[in-house]
Amino acid sequence: MKINSLINRNTLYVIASVSVVTLLGFYLRYIGIEKENGMWHDEIVTYKTAANESIIKVIKSSIPRPFYFVLLHFWIEWFGNSDLTMRLLSLVFGTLAVPAMYFAGAELQKTYDPEVSQKVSSLGITTSLLTAINSFLIYYSQEIRQYALLTLVCALSAYVLLRLINKPDKKNLILFITINFIFVLTHYISTIFLFFELVFLIVYFRLKNEIQYDKRFNKYIIIMALAGLPFFLVLLKLFISVSFQSKKVLINTFDPYYFDYQTIVMIFQNWFTPILTGIYNNAPFYFSELLNNLRPGIFIFIILPLILSFLSILNAVFPGDKKLKPVHILFLTPFLFLMVDYILSLTKTYIIISRYTLFCLPYVLLVLGYGILKFKNKIIKLLIIFLLTAISLLFILLNPDSAPKKERPEGQKVIQRLLDGVNVSLQNKDIIIFPIDKAFSEEHVKVKPRVCNMRNTFLDDETVYRLIGVEQAKNIGKINSRKLFLNYFRADFYTPPLEDYFNREIYKNLEPGRFFILAHNLQLAYFSPYDIKVYIRNEKLYNKLSLKFMLYSKISADLYKLANEKMELVETRKSFPWVISIFKKVEAQ
Repeated sequence: MKINSLINRNTLYVIASVSVVTLLGFYLRYIGIEKENGMWHDEIVTYKTAANESIIKVIKSSIPRPFYFVLLHFWIEWFGNSDLTMRLLSLVFGTLAVPAMYFAGAELQKTYDPEVSQKVSSLGITTSLLTAINSFLIYYSQEIRQYALLTLVCALSAYVLLRLINKPDKKNLILFITINFIFVLTHYISTIFLFFELVFLIVYFRLKNEIQYDKRFNKYIIIMALAGLPFFLVLLKLFISVSFQSKKVLINTFDPYYFDYQTIVMIFQNWFTPILTGIYNNAPFYFSELLNNLRPGIFIFIILPLILSFLSILNAVFPGDKKLKPVHILFLTPFLFLMVDYILSLTKTYIIISRYTLFCLPYVLLVLGYGILKFKNKIIKLLIIFLLTAISLLFILLNPDSAPKKERPEGQKVIQRLLDGVNVSLQNKDIIIFPIDKAFSEEHVKVKPRVCNMRNTFLDDETVYRLIGVEQAKNIGKINSRKLFLNYFRADFYTPPLEDYFNREIYKNLEPGRFFILAHNLQLAYFSPYDIKVYIRNEKLYNKLSLKFMLYSKISADLYKLANEKMELVETRKSFPWVISIFKKVEAQ
């Protein structure tokens, strides 16, 4: 039955249903989008990359994942560079992922119900609803990073994959190539993900004996291989560079990240429950701690959603005949990616951390929705959907620490408030030193002192001699750096080259009456001198701890001693995670 000549009743129902769920997704992502603490380090790096005047510079500095940075570059040109404006781009991508998941779910339903095009897709609505209320996706829909775009592109990748399975023609083939090429341009790690997808797709068509299609598919493999080869080579180069000794990098890229065999359970919590944990670094012994602190709230908001999700996924994948189905491709692709990621994490060649797995989630949610609707009992289906929705909405709307309301760590506005609150007038004649660079964006935070950072000043191949001496610095690399830093950790005082740097670059560059500011970050430099002395005595423990964070802690303590000896401590201000110590160079007596 047609409502008018342009739209039929079914289309109207689809538009209405998808619109309602999309508006819910938009609302949940818009709550708390203005962050009081402002951008954190990774967002500042992203902004500074995208804000380059030349689009060529943007591409060069963001290779091998330039797509989001190019889009953000033009977004900034058109709408401005305020925190809120830039977060809105991620909000747009995160919201668009909701209807994209409807159409992906509808295509999945067509693989076993060809008549679904004549009605509203129950699987499409279920998967779009699961996407709209997912706390992990909501969180990154407010982040000035590429993750919301990755979610959208991955949802579209699933959609075109299923379209190709349902109708393997030239049009869908070109669409599949195009979307997945954008996928690779958004993040190069997707090459591993797409590799598994291609393998299972080839096996699927072979088992179906689609001989007419196989000829086209061979051409497609060649095209995709040629398009993805540069990105695969970049990925291979990255893995080699972080796996073997490098004269340019002293510390493993993934050194700051904690990893143990329980980490995967924490990732599942972030995928399927409204309580997010270990967003920026994996929590040690996560599962053991969870079980030791089991309370009613933990059971309702973590354990119950995990149980319901796992039961539904198992129901989607295992019962029934042993034939390879499209839902198995959607399950096996992220599953094998996680397994590879897990294996690489054992050697810190790569690291399995929640945000690096986010683009797996659209595929997993499609499998979850499929598994829910596969239950034969209608009451069970509705009960699972109701519980997952109610639990998520209850926590998101009522808990002040829910995904859309969470502040970013190390926000630059925290530093701004600390520096604005001191009883001194800071100028460009003053010097401030941070653990790492990109602690703030000068365009957003009008901080006047000259900025230095510990990473570039002490932890590269040309400056590390200030910590361990000239002779040892000649031969240091990732393989032996932990051993060579031991003497520095054992020392109770700063090294002569470090004192020389302080005198020459800081003390002598300050006029009498001007200030040196030491910005100490308790999330990056959280080891006390006593802790370091204890930990280095235990070789096994020492090798597990973050070398970079231990160095930040030791360097920060040494700089504090030097400044305290040679200058007057004017004021110390604290606002987690920052401790700002301000020293004044006094007039010579």
